[in-house]
Amino acid sequence: MTGADAAGGAPAARPPAQVWLLAIRPRTLPAAVVPVVVGTALAARAGGADPLLAVACLATALLLQIGINLVNDRSDAAAAPI
Repeated sequence: MTGADAAGGAPAARPPAQVWLLAIRPRTLPAAVVPVVVGTALAARAGGADPLLAVACLATALLLQIGINLVNDRSDAAAAPI
């Protein structure tokens, strides 16, 4: 079944929390995490890692990725024919 109800009608409504979770696309978040982790590891190896800066960079990267995913969904919905 592909999200339609048992009678073959319109897709079943999803709870709002599930819709938001799907919209932020968690499977894309490693694309934001990996560069920060690698950069922090390289800085630690060179003796210049700052944990507070690493957490701030990680939070920024994740929020940017989530924001981009939401904007992309919004623009796709706006461009979709009715």
